[in-house]
Amino acid sequence: MNADDAIDLCSSDSDDHLQEAAGSRQIGAKEQQHNESLIDLAGSSDDSSADTLHVGSTVAPYTGILTNHDYNTDANQHEYVVALQARARGRVKNKLYIDAEEWGTVARFINHSCEPNTEFVEMRHNREVHVMVKATKEINAGVEATVDYGDTWFPHACKTANCRDKIAG
Repeated sequence: MNADDAIDLCSSDSDDHLQEAAGSRQIGAKEQQHNESLIDLAGSSDDSSADTLHVGSTVAPYTGILTNHDYNTDANQHEYVVALQARARGRVKNKLYIDAEEWGTVARFINHSCEPNTEFVEMRHNREVHVMVKATKEINAGVEATVDYGDTWFPHACKTANCRDKIAG
């Protein structure tokens, strides 16, 4: 999965409130604290794993300003935007975005790779939607966390063996 395809883990009527709240809402300090506690809970209690993020571990929440501004039709480049897949009654509605350009966690600085070791995962807790960066491979201490941002946001230049830019060009 890449930034263009967020996963909808739960389809329900509760998504309508997201559309109403998306006028441009900054995710607040209370939610930030809650998200940071999710990171603490995601780790293993095994002391030997302190230097390794295991597959499925939460690397960081992706937070920022919740907005319904359509970045796909915007001529300006926006490097810190993740699209949500908001659903209600099984229908895809207008897209919502988390824009972390001016505010967010360390997750907004994760670099692109065509061979990523993390992915964006959309999760629900009660009526709240959270985007988490989850490990898709074991990540040892000192190894950079990377994610596949897809083709939408910028040309690829990650220089991995399977870089799409190298394959296409």
